[in-house]
Amino acid sequence: MAIPLLIISGPTASGKTELSLALAKALDAEILYADSMTIYKGMNIGTAKPSLEERSLIPHHLIDIRDPWQAYSAGDFVEEAHRIILQIHERGKKVVLTGGTTLYIKSLLEGIFTGPPADWDIRKKLMEKDPQSLYQELCECDPESAAKVSPNDSRRVIRSLEVYYASGVPITQLRKENTKPPGDYMPFFLGMEWDRPVLYQRIEQRIDRMLAQGLIEETRNLLQLPYPLSHTASKAIGYKETIEALHDPAKMPGLADQIKINTRHFAKHQMTWLRRFPIQWIQATLGKDTVVQICLEKYFSFIKLQAAGKFLQAGSI
Repeated sequence: MAIPLLIISGPTASGKTELSLALAKALDAEILYADSMTIYKGMNIGTAKPSLEERSLIPHHLIDIRDPWQAYSAGDFVEEAHRIILQIHERGKKVVLTGGTTLYIKSLLEGIFTGPPADWDIRKKLMEKDPQSLYQELCECDPESAAKVSPNDSRRVIRSLEVYYASGVPITQLRKENTKPPGDYMPFFLGMEWDRPVLYQRIEQRIDRMLAQGLIEETRNLLQLPYPLSHTASKAIGYKETIEALHDPAKMPGLADQIKINTRHFAKHQMTWLRRFPIQWIQATLGKDTVVQICLEKYFSFIKLQAAGKFLQAGSI
């Protein structure tokens, strides 16, 4: 029988952590994090990790599992998440899945392409070219892949070219031959919905709080580790800008504003990804207690509908 997954989604600063804790407590559940940054030890302030006190109340998984210089991929997450979900289920507990890396969630539910790992030498060379020439290059070496991606989606174009040059085989062919199947899950998505100006205000308040709590000093400590930060860790929003400001003090006065701008752009990108999922959006202005109650009612209705062979559609309340 498929394992139910309660997935708390939403852009950064939308209240995923608080809602996940409240629901996990009510459901006697454990929390599994799908986040490419909270996996790293020592990256606490800039990732807005749940506190040690919060983690002592409810078991949390896949937080602080890697050193900041270690690589971690969607494939790593899927492999570990499958194992942990099964263990939680065998303990008779429910699973609340949350986090800001939508690629991890998509890979868990839809399967993961197990192609060649990132080749940063190839990728860096490709990143030096303009998007138009990159797309033309992809059209010539892998027209099937080019037909499925926007010419403006440089990230996917570069990855497709990187795989082709690393393996000699088009990524579309490799996907057909090297995709791990998804787990047997019943996912149910919930999210806190905010008006955009309010969400942006929450983002700005979070950035101000992070800087007040010591983000600059935390970043300085990361730079003093015995090994260089992994590419993923060094490009994390908040840390990336702070590293640049530490290397170029002239950027320090504008640090807060730059992190806020980049975080707003990231939130927009997250919402684009989240539209792919059948999320039940709950108006955050209803208040915490009401939101939690509505979420519980919707979750239990979902379980009953699944048992009856029916499905709950995406929407909002």
